[in-house]
Amino acid sequence: MWGNYAGGYLWFVAVSGFILFGLPLCFFPLRWARMLCWRIPDDTSLVIYLGRCLGVIICVVSFFATRVTHDAGVLPFFFDFMLVNFAAMIVVHLYGALRRIQPWTETAEILFWFVQLLATLCFHPGSGVLGL
Repeated sequence: MWGNYAGGYLWFVAVSGFILFGLPLCFFPLRWARMLCWRIPDDTSLVIYLGRCLGVIICVVSFFATRVTHDAGVLPFFFDFMLVNFAAMIVVHLYGALRRIQPWTETAEILFWFVQLLATLCFHPGSGVLGL
């Protein structure tokens, strides 16, 4: 529907993901977890390690997203990548909600990922691997 604006949308998602998720998880994983109402265990080494690893992955994906915003040949692939990622995040958060093993903030995040999925579908430039 808004495929002509795919590059701008991808830039927005990349920069906001970098600022809101990537950097906080890289440098302040426990503070980020507390903000989302997670209980922090006594031994935090594994939590910090996994948080930083996830933060770095988000930063790398955000970096490459900004690199492809003007490459019409790569945009469909990258949008398909984001669609699968957002769908997987919905499944992960639904699983946690159904098992009641996450704070309410993570359950509320299901709506965030669903909106991301719908927006990405609307801005998808077409001709992707998923056949959109």
